[in-house]
Amino acid sequence: MNNRTELTSQTRGKEHPLLKKSRVWIGLLRSAIALFLGFLAIVLFPFWTNEALHTLALLSSGMFGIYDMRSNLLLLTNNSLFVVLGSYIAASLAPHYPMRHALALGVVELTRSIWIVIFRATTNDMGPVWYATTLAVTALPCAWLGGFLRRRQPAEA
Repeated sequence: MNNRTELTSQTRGKEHPLLKKSRVWIGLLRSAIALFLGFLAIVLFPFWTNEALHTLALLSSGMFGIYDMRSNLLLLTNNSLFVVLGSYIAASLAPHYPMRHALALGVVELTRSIWIVIFRATTNDMGPVWYATTLAVTALPCAWLGGFLRRRQPAEA
């Protein structure tokens, strides 16, 4: 018997180890891409929307605009909706465990929001600290909501 027949007869009905390793790496790559695209949605979409709101004069501008309650509530709603959307995107693109991907993105957003709280608390005239604190408090619930909305959808065939 030659080596080729021994290899096929020994692995018949079993997955080859190299094929199994490549599937693991592909799964990890798909997870990383899902998290990256969800994070981009959380960071870029609010920025673009804020710019559009400033252009349409729906947000107060200038030094005292950052203390305007209406503007801060609009920004908070905007950012929260995009955390839900980004988590939904990550859960949708995840190869396995969509809720874990959504919550992992929530932890990243929580960490980012905590840094914003620290920056705003230590820097003068950067707006109210309650705004950044509310971003941090709502990061995980919004990420969970994004994962939950994805999980409620029927599975694709």
